[in-house]
Amino acid sequence: MFFSKPNLSSKKILIIVLVLNLTALLVYVFLFINIKNKNENLVILKRELNNQIEVEKELDVVGSNLDGTKSERGKINSFFVGSDKESVVKFVEDVENLGDFANVSLNTKSILLKEREREENIVSVLTDMKLSLSVEGKWSDIVYFIELLKSMPYKISFSNVYLEKKGENNDGQGGFWGGSFNINVLKLTEL
Repeated sequence: MFFSKPNLSSKKILIIVLVLNLTALLVYVFLFINIKNKNENLVILKRELNNQIEVEKELDVVGSNLDGTKSERGKINSFFVGSDKESVVKFVEDVENLGDFANVSLNTKSILLKEREREENIVSVLTDMKLSLSVEGKWSDIVYFIELLKSMPYKISFSNVYLEKKGENNDGQGGFWGGSFNINVLKLTEL
């Protein structure tokens, strides 16, 4: 009959086929898991690559904006005393030249640089610069000098203003005056 008792060689063949099938199944599962892990890693790498490409695009846009706004930034920076020592010296010389132009005797008594108070996690690019000045001259010349200071292309504020009449002139121009005051101006910080 067709369904006769299996012989020993049939059992061996069946066991070998089962072992081979089990081995093939294990290899298939191993390869499947391996391919799945590599696919997941590939997706992560692709996401990181896309993020990096986006960052580079944004940096290119920022770079082109920086190049396009160079002259405007230069104009804005011109409203502040520069961050280097030469800019501070030039500002003081400009103030002294205005004093000469206004016909007043000007003495720069001190220069004080003071860090601005910072908000949390914000880097300040500005420092307060305070000049302590003493002046002497005719009243009209001192007022003219102060007006010249106010017309400088900087944000200047005045504090501790003290003026007194020192004597009379023979020219009838209101006498000889002297005094002192502080001017505060914004200065760029060295980063």
